[in-house]
Amino acid sequence: MRRWLKTLYDKQYFPAIAPLIDTPQDRQISAQWAAWMKQQWQDHGLKDLKQQRNLMTEVRQALKRQLGENHIALQAMNFTRDEWIEINLSISDTVATRNEQQSLIEQPNAIVDRAKMLLDSRDWAEVAAGLAVVTGRRCTELLQTAEFIYESPYTVWFTGALKRRQEERTLRFEIPTLAPAQQVIAALSKLRRTVNTVGLDLETINRKFSPPVAKACDLHFAELVPQRAGRGNLYTHLFRTIYARIATHWYAPPTVADIEYMAAIQGHFLIQNEQDPTLRRSLASTRHYNDYKIGDGRGNINGRQGVRLNDPGVQILKIFQQGVPGLEPEPLMPEEESPMLPPSKRQLSPKRDRSTLWLYRDERDRWLQLLQPFAPKASQPDQMSALLAWIEQSLPENRPSFTPQIPHPSIPRPPTRAKTLEQSANAFITTLLPLRDPEAIRSLCQQELAELEQTYDSQDYLPIYEGAIATAIRSGQLPLIDQQTAERLSYTKQGVSYVQRTHYALRFLADPEHEIELTTAPVSTPTPISKPITPQRDTLQTDPAPTLTVQPQIAVTPQSDQPSSSSPTTHTLDHKLEVLTHALSQLVQLIQTERTIAQQFPVPAPSNGQTQPGSIQPESLDTQEATSEQSAKTPPSSTVKLQRRSRGTSAEAEARIIKAIDAMMAYNNAPHRTHIQKWEISLSALKRLTKSYQGVIQRVLDAHEAEIQEHHQLHGLKSRHNVRHGHAGVNIEQVIQWEPD
Repeated sequence: MRRWLKTLYDKQYFPAIAPLIDTPQDRQISAQWAAWMKQQWQDHGLKDLKQQRNLMTEVRQALKRQLGENHIALQAMNFTRDEWIEINLSISDTVATRNEQQSLIEQPNAIVDRAKMLLDSRDWAEVAAGLAVVTGRRCTELLQTAEFIYESPYTVWFTGALKRRQEERTLRFEIPTLAPAQQVIAALSKLRRTVNTVGLDLETINRKFSPPVAKACDLHFAELVPQRAGRGNLYTHLFRTIYARIATHWYAPPTVADIEYMAAIQGHFLIQNEQDPTLRRSLASTRHYNDYKIGDGRGNINGRQGVRLNDPGVQILKIFQQGVPGLEPEPLMPEEESPMLPPSKRQLSPKRDRSTLWLYRDERDRWLQLLQPFAPKASQPDQMSALLAWIEQSLPENRPSFTPQIPHPSIPRPPTRAKTLEQSANAFITTLLPLRDPEAIRSLCQQELAELEQTYDSQDYLPIYEGAIATAIRSGQLPLIDQQTAERLSYTKQGVSYVQRTHYALRFLADPEHEIELTTAPVSTPTPISKPITPQRDTLQTDPAPTLTVQPQIAVTPQSDQPSSSSPTTHTLDHKLEVLTHALSQLVQLIQTERTIAQQFPVPAPSNGQTQPGSIQPESLDTQEATSEQSAKTPPSSTVKLQRRSRGTSAEAEARIIKAIDAMMAYNNAPHRTHIQKWEISLSALKRLTKSYQGVIQRVLDAHEAEIQEHHQLHGLKSRHNVRHGHAGVNIEQVIQWEPD
């Protein structure tokens, strides 16, 4: 179930309908909630029945799992008979149109040769593309659920088929392979070692990994496979059709109809009931896989079947061998070695949930060798079960439990989630080091966030990434260069100008759409003070104050407009201590100067509880600079007035921001507002809408975090939702109508 639908289901829909019973009043409530759920689908832009079909299936399956087959919610959460007819007719029309525009595969041998070459590739996406061609399995099956057990040089037993509608009985059937079976099994094992999908749901796997595989298919097979009508590229699922057609041409007995053979190797079976082990082929689904036929090279169909049945090692599938009913392997003779338990006995046992056990990588091969004698052709979970039973039987009698030795603390443990994030953050820093352009840094941050959001929440990865960036700045790896790697903001406090520098990576990780504020004011370079600062009564004359870089837990280093020619990491410890001592001494002199100025030029206390103009506190300082910019003829109090920004008091600004948030919520809550049209309540959006200080906006967002988060969950708004508005050239000021005052 997709994330936004799961949020609606878990947070609102299911808690409301779970306690309902079969009464007229509860049936009415159930119908109201079903109508509400369908309206949410439309709000997300899924208005057609064909688009809502999978959503309805996912919600109904979840209800059956949690509440049973007969709960009254299932009566309301359904399409009407006429709606189902409309959906099925639409699908049938699409399939009919495709079948009226069949394409010819003129080079089946070249397609398979290309696929076998990809099985040995170092790129996991190319390996998956090759497996899709030679086995006809879906991308998500290859990455997580598929298991192949060797049967003959060109056939394997396959388990792990998807789209089986939550059947209790595990479907297991024999399929031919267009490449040697041993090569196929080895390629699948290599793919699983390369791509880790443990803990990911099927939707996430499909969304994250299918695009690279589809790209590999398009790259390597575009010249060999005609494009399907209405499609601009080749995609992984298309190769279920290619596989079925080539396998039928190569391996199907001439006496077997092609649709029967294709149904068998693609797993189109109907399970009647749990007591009846007979699997009957369903030909309805096979109609969806008739886009291609084998060509004869002259524009005609080559209808031959079984052209490779006489090749060495090729065998007819058990299901089509005379005198061998069913789908299971023939029983072995008594003198032959016994294989795994007959599948029919396994299928009668209840379905068991799987879990994950950690193994040390250097011991993996030893474990596999140890498991091999236990049911050699069984799956790994079954082998583990057999090993566990053998160990328990081997324990001494009258021994209540087995207490293993606790490993020494020095033995390395499997990587934790935080450790994995630290490694990712360090890799991110390595890529970030050479970048000197804000938009390049923004692009890198957006790519990194897209990967992180697939697995982690922002509260998990953001502190670790911010800490890694701070460490890199402290060590001198990441220089803070104005308008290249760092954002420079200026403000004034008591007549002294302060400059705040923040690395763009910190800005863009927190807000990918953060607007870059360019500055043109030159940055002063460190200049030693050659004489004491002596304030005069009418004028204040000082030498230029040194630039001081201050950051929590980061070494104090002077900054300049241009990067240093030598690497900061080559500075010696003595040099760093000298710079630190010099900077601190300048800071002490600056504080003494401020005190002297305050005594000679007192500033009247503010009235009505208002803060003194110009006393803006820094919001969050990555770096600071303090420079004295007093005019020789202007008193400090006048300078403060000139530096004041006319945006009203803090209370007025907060009220304006809250009013803008209410306007955005009202806009999102409007009836018939589509999901694409809605706006995420973010710092950058509020900054454009209210023209307020970033620190004030953040303070309001923190104070109302719970209700804003609840609003986002209700509408399925994620952290980068507003990006699509920018791509479309839509500004929030053009859309949200509100009165600031």
